[in-house]
Amino acid sequence: MNKGWTQISTVIFLSSVLAGIIGFYFGYEKHRAVDLEKVRLAVRAKSSADLIPVVNATRDLAAGTVISMSDMVTEQVLAEKCPVGQVDSPYIAVGRKLIYGVCKGHFLALSDFGFSYPTPAPYVEPAAPYARESRRQ
Repeated sequence: MNKGWTQISTVIFLSSVLAGIIGFYFGYEKHRAVDLEKVRLAVRAKSSADLIPVVNATRDLAAGTVISMSDMVTEQVLAEKCPVGQVDSPYIAVGRKLIYGVCKGHFLALSDFGFSYPTPAPYVEPAAPYARESRRQ
């Protein structure tokens, strides 16, 4: 084989290897950038969409206290950490009398005002399909 062809094939081989390495690097960087953008979007969505308002007591409230706006503060809580039966608006609690005491910083629950938690409707067997009685003749 010619010495010139060997040098040319070596140069072509090294050029293709170098091009492959460069292509892999830029492809990896682009893939990494897409992953980072997905993470940013997920964090942004989680921080805004999954927050639920919860009303907390600003001071210790004894049973029988009539709630005013200065007795509570609204905070945003992640949906996974949101308590069940919480008061989500201060307007639900204003002017109502507490049945149970609430400590400073604790959330106000519907049960603190005598409301019961929403319960699922009892299961009822579906009615039998309409059946006509046979006629007697």
